[in-house]
Amino acid sequence: MTTKLVQNGERIKRTLAANATVNSFYALEGGSESGANGLPAVCALTGVTGALVDFIVEGVFTLSKVAEASSAMNQGDICYWRTTGGVNQLTGLVTSANGVAGTAWVAAVTGATTATIKLLGHGGKAATP
Repeated sequence: MTTKLVQNGERIKRTLAANATVNSFYALEGGSESGANGLPAVCALTGVTGALVDFIVEGVFTLSKVAEASSAMNQGDICYWRTTGGVNQLTGLVTSANGVAGTAWVAAVTGATTATIKLLGHGGKAATP
């Protein structure tokens, strides 16, 4: 069998099941842009339902974070995502999470509205406490 490199794996193309916003976090699964076991990704370009859009699946990003109590993350912590008001946001709280987003690259305090994370690189549902 011949081995053939298809691509470097930093991006994945996706036909949108719903509108998507550039630089926003998504967990790609099946036909949805918010699957709990989905592949953590950042939308590379704003697109409308039915459009073919690139999602970035590798790298370190500063993304929206919930600012609620106990949502802090230390550098190196596993960080999670959840949907708040229709928007996927990062959190340090596994109890309110939809799934795993990645690793905290820089510490983020409870009141912070952004967090810098390294994307997980594969899908993963949040552990149950």
